[in-house]
Amino acid sequence: MNAALTILMMFLVTYATRLAGLSLGNAKVPGFWLHFLKFIPVSVFTALVVLNFGSENRELPVRLIAALVAGGVFYFHRQLWSCILVGMVVFWGLRTLL
Repeated sequence: MNAALTILMMFLVTYATRLAGLSLGNAKVPGFWLHFLKFIPVSVFTALVVLNFGSENRELPVRLIAALVAGGVFYFHRQLWSCILVGMVVFWGLRTLL
């Protein structure tokens, strides 16, 4: 399979799933599902972060320090964008220095 066909198929799958979600805009969703869906962004972010710490890696101390600093920023500011920004800056800075 060539690259153009792969990209086209990825586009179609992505577009179809997003269109399906957007077409449900006026649908009535039970309260249980609304409550459940509120936790999805947090659980996805947690899964991505925890996955990084589960592997053997020489950068583990750098990642832990960056995660702790980012966690502290989030604790005080409660803004996810600042947490990600500070965490990435600390990670890149420590990785460059060490």
